[in-house]
Amino acid sequence: TSQSSLSSFKEMLSNSRVLLALFGTVFGAVCQGFIETYLETYLDIFGLSVSQIGVSFLAMSVPYMLATPLWGWLADTKLLPELISPAGNILIFCSFLLIGPASYLPLEPNLFLTEIGLGVLGVGTAATLTATFALAQKQALHAVHCTSDEAQSVVSGLWTSAFSFGSFLGPTIGGSLVDWLGFTGATAILQGWSAVMLIIDVFVLCSKLGRQSGLELKNKGNWERDLYQRIE
Repeated sequence: TSQSSLSSFKEMLSNSRVLLALFGTVFGAVCQGFIETYLETYLDIFGLSVSQIGVSFLAMSVPYMLATPLWGWLADTKLLPELISPAGNILIFCSFLLIGPASYLPLEPNLFLTEIGLGVLGVGTAATLTATFALAQKQALHAVHCTSDEAQSVVSGLWTSAFSFGSFLGPTIGGSLVDWLGFTGATAILQGWSAVMLIIDVFVLCSKLGRQSGLELKNKGNWERDLYQRIE
């Protein structure tokens, strides 16, 4: 069993689609870790009290808490994870337009816009993290020859490791970016990262739709050939 788990682990780490899903997990965790670490410093410009700053953090955490089970339900019943992930990255991109706001926009810092941006970020990261977990599981089951229980155990460990790495990376790299570019400059970098993730998501989605279309055509061709043989 331990040998098969090790083999499954190696196969998953060598699968590009599993790695892309884990990369999305890292990105979502980076966004959360960055905001949780440096938001307080940014909010000082508004002269808020400690309690007001604490409440401001709820603007992201409460939407995240409420949206996570909703996205999970949608991923299980209504929508493909390949659709939920780009939706999350679009929301993350839009949120960083408001948090700050983005340094390239001709807008002054605004607490109300910042709070709205935090709420959008909470919903967006919930979508991204939920979708990447579902995608990692799905791609692992397709790519690795093991039982579903083994795949779920290995994927859960990999996903948690990716999330922890992102939670470490966000504050660590974010500190250098904030010192160099300021808070709004750092959020612009995260915006660019979200745009890259969106391009990857679109590529993955188009690839999936292309495979489905090809499979449907193949099945249709087989059905027509069988029908013709029966007629003969």
